[in-house]
Amino acid sequence: MYQQIIPLSPTQSLLLTWEKGWHNLTIKKDNQIIGVFKDIHDLKTGKNVQIPDFGTVFIRMDRDQIEAWQNGKDLASGQISGQSDHFRMAYQILYLFALIQIGLLFFSATLPSKGFTAVVGALIFVFCGLGFWAQKKEVVLPLWLSVGLVGLIGLSSLLAAFSIFSLAIITLVLFVLIRGARTGPLTRASKAVQIDMQEGGPLDAGV
Repeated sequence: MYQQIIPLSPTQSLLLTWEKGWHNLTIKKDNQIIGVFKDIHDLKTGKNVQIPDFGTVFIRMDRDQIEAWQNGKDLASGQISGQSDHFRMAYQILYLFALIQIGLLFFSATLPSKGFTAVVGALIFVFCGLGFWAQKKEVVLPLWLSVGLVGLIGLSSLLAAFSIFSLAIITLVLFVLIRGARTGPLTRASKAVQIDMQEGGPLDAGV
């Protein structure tokens, strides 16, 4: 069983509980059930939930995170509608950069040098790994490591007299990575935790 508490105000909050696989998600306020989602498809569609003494909140799932929107603000993360998530953009561009390396890998297959092919292949795994690390752990260290690595690639590109287009891509990637690393992940007001629903135990046991 899993649970997440979403603060509504200093004195009010929502309690969300669900089973593994996002089944039977129940929303409670003051021990009163005010909403139910059957499964993950229901969650991704989302719906308005009327909360007593508070108003209507639109609950949905986006990128494996529960969101609770009211008046253009996600109460679960504190994010304002239209606000850019620079941290997310940073780790996503690592995946994009890895795709570019895959293109280079196919190009390098036509070259006589096997060493270049091996280096490009290694970079694909490194950038995917750094992106996954940043995404799952929500830490900036892999982004800063990526800045150093992309910077080295840019320096080698200068020495090898690569095209202006290649240097422009590297400059853009560096800009997005540095901005994301400086901004960091959005501070979520609440996070999902696994709980031990022992018989007779409190709902928040183990939290």
